[in-house]
Amino acid sequence: MEDFQNYRHYKTQDFVWDDAFRSWVLESKPEDTLYWTQFMVQFPDREAEINLAKDIILRMTVNEPVLSETEIHDITERVMQKTSSSASRPKNTARASWKTSVPIGIAALAFAVAIVLLIHIMQTGKHTTSQLTESTFTTKTNSSGHPMEIILADQSKIILENESSIRYPQAFADNDFREVHLTGNAFFEVAKDASRPFLVYSNGIVTKVLGTSFRIHAPKSDDERSIVEVVSGVVAVYPVGDHKPQEVITKNRVGEVILTRNQKAEYSKTRNNLVTVLVDDPIPAVTTRATQRFVNHPILDILDVLKSDYGIDIIHDDHLLVNRTLTADLSGLTMYQKLDVICQAINASYEVIDGKIIIL
Repeated sequence: MEDFQNYRHYKTQDFVWDDAFRSWVLESKPEDTLYWTQFMVQFPDREAEINLAKDIILRMTVNEPVLSETEIHDITERVMQKTSSSASRPKNTARASWKTSVPIGIAALAFAVAIVLLIHIMQTGKHTTSQLTESTFTTKTNSSGHPMEIILADQSKIILENESSIRYPQAFADNDFREVHLTGNAFFEVAKDASRPFLVYSNGIVTKVLGTSFRIHAPKSDDERSIVEVVSGVVAVYPVGDHKPQEVITKNRVGEVILTRNQKAEYSKTRNNLVTVLVDDPIPAVTTRATQRFVNHPILDILDVLKSDYGIDIIHDDHLLVNRTLTADLSGLTMYQKLDVICQAINASYEVIDGKIIIL
């Protein structure tokens, strides 16, 4: 495990994509729990970032059976016991011909190796696949005048808009990423696979997800802005710039932004500028109450309701609002209309900065 100082200035997105941190969240090994507990004791200002990162990882992860180290050890021990017993001879056979003993030893070793390989396949849930060649890729261009649905090998779904094209492998190789290349506009509904992030390369940016739904506008012209808009889940967006895409994802991560529901990233390739904003019309969660009538209700509670409904961070001064209440019917209003009503009642205003709402 790395030294504490390496994580001292980590933000939520840094924890989310850190392998050691993800291993602790998903596997909960005692030594990892001790490490991160001590880290939070030493740096309590990171606790909120850590808790949010844990929540994001758990919401993006599907439960898959994993063989423990003990199970692997037990299987290996049983195999070796069987092979050694079948290969063993009474002590007076030590003078037996090497022509007999060597093949038995080789057979035992081969059998053990085969079992270990089988365990590896069971552990990872992946099939050994030769490296993808150019011939294994498919390119589809939609000129039909209406959206085209594409189902990938991992069951991810793509709705490809008219005058758009996408390049993807017929089967995803046994490697660290699932990768596709987009030109134009598409909606993605990505199948969850915590071990292999899904990457979309599009006009100077890379979009990285584990399992979520989002839209991408990737124009052919460098003069137009590329847009990534999140519908559900969490998405990381990276500007490629002069770097190779894999370097940006695994090493540099320069200019990275993390998007959640109702946020979008806008990228200018000519300026190499990536910014986070809110979508034009934020959509509430499915579980949002149809009726939102409040009578002398605390403003802070109403703002918490909006945060939960829209998944957007609303920053405000608790001390100024702690005793303020609101009587209003917010049913049927858009998020921005609701904010207008609230701010008018408390004689305040709001701004949208970096995909967050700031009440002034």
